[in-house]
Amino acid sequence: MLNTVDYGQDTYILWFFYFMFVIVHQTISIQLCHVTLDTYTPFTRIYLLNFTGLLVASSWSFVSAEPINAEIWLIVLTVATVLFQWTFVLKIISEITTILKIRVFRVKPTSEDKKPLLESYQAPAQKVDEEKQTEADTDATGPIN
Repeated sequence: MLNTVDYGQDTYILWFFYFMFVIVHQTISIQLCHVTLDTYTPFTRIYLLNFTGLLVASSWSFVSAEPINAEIWLIVLTVATVLFQWTFVLKIISEITTILKIRVFRVKPTSEDKKPLLESYQAPAQKVDEEKQTEADTDATGPIN
């Protein structure tokens, strides 16, 4: 007969993913501070959110008469961490691509994108026309002495 008592073995993978996402965020923060030459602080918003969430869960479990469902609490914290982590990553990607003038999320050209391109094609043509005009003027008048 199978033992039907749950000792939390099923939630080990949740704990693994939960801590992995927090550590990945800390690693990205270290790398970002290194690249941007910014000062690093280990107390990022995601870290503080998770620390506060675990502190609240522990305090609530200690104070309340009945135990809390740690699995649901862990799922909520893991989902929140994943959402905030991806928001952070997409924001960083957007900022870096904007600085480097690389289009990643917006690939359709806007009117602003078309204008410099047209100007760059028109400028050399106008310059060639002006050079031809000055050559024609000097040929018509002869050399200036």
